[in-house]
Amino acid sequence: MNDSRRDILVCQNLSKSYLDFGLGVRVLNGIDLTIRECEQLSIVGASGSGKSTLLHLLGGLEKPTTGTVLMNGKDVNRLSATEVGRLRNKTLGFVYQFHHLLPEFTALENVAMPLLVGGLAVRDARQRAEDLLEKTGLKDRMQHKPSELSGGERQRIAIARALVGRPACILADEPTGNLDNRNAAQVFDLFLQLNQEMGLAFVVVTHDHNIANRIDKVVELRDGIIHAI
Repeated sequence: MNDSRRDILVCQNLSKSYLDFGLGVRVLNGIDLTIRECEQLSIVGASGSGKSTLLHLLGGLEKPTTGTVLMNGKDVNRLSATEVGRLRNKTLGFVYQFHHLLPEFTALENVAMPLLVGGLAVRDARQRAEDLLEKTGLKDRMQHKPSELSGGERQRIAIARALVGRPACILADEPTGNLDNRNAAQVFDLFLQLNQEMGLAFVVVTHDHNIANRIDKVVELRDGIIHAI
């Protein structure tokens, strides 16, 4: 059966090396990977296996040593930094282990901030942020600052902020790694809910096999190479 879903991210023969005390260290070695609309993918692997590096390459945050990354069909290596930034902002949202919320602003202001920076009218940015905070279960916490919220609530705000630009895909790097088991499960429930309700694709880097096992497709990064599980 043909898969008619659009390709959001495609990497081809992707490799990445770094210099370490003058010696070349290859972290990733000839990786081929495709992320389609509505797809769920988990990347697991030992610490230092290159999971975060792969995520950064997929997101256009780093350049590969060899190979290509196609974002919405465009080769990011052939684009200027400004063009990559614009394409990334339209296509992807990012969630990290630590929420990186601005402490002096409310939940609503934190979520609306990317839209305001992008030039959207205050009223429209506020409405879109309110809608997402309600969708993520934080309707009654919009006016609270990060210090007044639990770890799970702060991470939900970070997810809402990642979604406010209406991306096709979320790249999440250990998004539950700083949470207890209960909050981790609730945050991941939200990812699955958004996948179903919004048709949102997501790629999750995680060391938590309980989380990974709930995702449709799991791959392991080992010796710089992707292995299907």
